[in-house]
Amino acid sequence: MSCSRFLSAFVMGASCLVLLVTNKKLLPRKLQPGLVSTGALILGGGDLSRRLFVRLAVFGALPD
Repeated sequence: MSCSRFLSAFVMGASCLVLLVTNKKLLPRKLQPGLVSTGALILGGGDLSRRLFVRLAVFGALPD
């Protein structure tokens, strides 16, 4: 299993959470994402991060 395929879930999950924090801190209140977008970013980031831990714990998948 290639390293890029192994870490893709982690990178995508982290990017969702970084995008959320960046939007909430740096954008003016008027331009910040609404509840639906915020919820989608939180759920997406959490789910993708969970997939990494499932691969590690259940499958024992480690990059070569």
